[in-house]
Amino acid sequence: MADFASTLNSVEKLNASNYGSWSMRVQYYFLGQELWDIIGGSDTTPPTDAEAAKRWKTKDGKAIYALTVTIEDDFLQRIKNAKTPKEDWDTLAMIFTKKTDARLQRLENELLPISQ
Repeated sequence: MADFASTLNSVEKLNASNYGSWSMRVQYYFLGQELWDIIGGSDTTPPTDAEAAKRWKTKDGKAIYALTVTIEDDFLQRIKNAKTPKEDWDTLAMIFTKKTDARLQRLENELLPISQ
């Protein structure tokens, strides 16, 4: 477990300006820890079988821990009601891609008069 936590400590926390690099690093971390399947793979909902559900719950806890220690406290409030790590991940993606799309539209609107 020390290796698990020490690796996470080296990841720069998600803030208002680093979603792209943060999400890439965290996704690679999840892939390396065999946790990505419960966030972006085929195992995103808890199984009904008791033994499989126990294993899933362990992975769920590790993934949620990893997410919560690698984001700034301001963003914890936005994911606190999520029921799965996938919901956490999707919520963060929506927050930051929405901002990016809006910013791109604003920049495009500013450049339009210049290009004419």
